Amino acid sequence: MPSVKIAYKTKDGQYKTVNFDTDTTALHINGSGVASINLGPLSSCLKLHTVDLSSNILTEVDLAALSSCQRLERLFLGGNQLRIIDLNPLSSCPKLGVLELWENSLKSLDLGPLGQCKVLDTLDISRNALTNVDLSPLSSCAALKTIQLWENKLKTVDLAPLSACILLEELDLGGNQLQKLDLAPLSSCKMLHTLDLRKNNLRDIDLGPIRSCTRLTRLDLSDNNIQDLDVTPVSSLKELKILGLRKRRQ
Repeated sequence: MPSVKIAYKTKDGQYKTVNFDTDTTALHINGSGVASINLGPLSSCLKLHTVDLSSNILTEVDLAALSSCQRLERLFLGGNQLRIIDLNPLSSCPKLGVLELWENSLKSLDLGPLGQCKVLDTLDISRNALTNVDLSPLSSCAALKTIQLWENKLKTVDLAPLSACILLEELDLGGNQLQKLDLAPLSSCKMLHTLDLRKNNLRDIDLGPIRSCTRLTRLDLSDNNIQDLDVTPVSSLKELKILGLRKRRQ
């Protein structure tokens, strides 16, 4: 069986390699202090469905080789120090279901390539430094269930593209700098059970659109600057168990 070798450099300057067969289905080099890595040889691994490079110290990583991995389902890059990343190769990964980029140093991110990932289920870009994000490509991701964008630096987000994500269950925008937010697009997200908007700078918000989210169990608006909030629209939601309304301490 043909084999490939992945070379990487650790934080203390050591060079290491991982050898595996080309028919391997998963690559796990997580929590290994990886500072840089060459993924080029993965272009020969056509059966690969999982790549886990989480909890390392990568500041950049070239995903070009993954364009050949059309069976890729899960890509874990969270817990690194990525400042920039090109997701274009992922447009050739139609089976991608999970993309995790949590806890990096990303200030901008082009989600365009994800428009080709029709079965994308989970997108986690939490705990980065994003000041804006264009969600337009996600309108093509009808299977999307979870979007994690908490603890970034977002001041505004257009949720319009999410009206096409009718299976969406969880949306977390907590810990940003949002001053206003139009929830109208979420009226079509009938499966939504969690909406987290805590720790923002919201002064007012219309909850009317989410009265149709009959499966909503958690709505958190704690630690905002909302002075007068009409909760009538959500008073009829029978599944609602948690309603966070604590005002921010002055």
